[in-house]
Amino acid sequence: MIQFTIKTEPEDQTPEQAEKTLGFIEGFADSVHDNLSHSEKWGWCSVTVTAFDGDRVGKAHLGGCSYKSLEDFIQCGYFTDLCKDALRDMN
Repeated sequence: MIQFTIKTEPEDQTPEQAEKTLGFIEGFADSVHDNLSHSEKWGWCSVTVTAFDGDRVGKAHLGGCSYKSLEDFIQCGYFTDLCKDALRDMN
C-alpha cells in the first residue's frame, strides 16, 4: 500500500526576492504576508511529498509555496501533481 507524507521547510528567499527574481506578479509578496498571518508553516515554504511502498521511496519538491493551511495546499492541485511526480520517482 502506497503512503504519502508532506513536509514543509522554510523557503530560502524572501517573498520580496521571489517577486523580483522569479517573475511572480506584482503584489505577490503582499499575498504571502497575508497567508503568513494565517499559518507560519504554510504561509511561505518549500514542500516535499514523499511516496512510500515497502522499501521503495520517491520524492517530489516544490518551492515558493504560499498557502493558508494544509487543506488550502491540498485543494490547489499541486499536491496531486507532487504525488504523481513522487510515484514516478519511486518507479
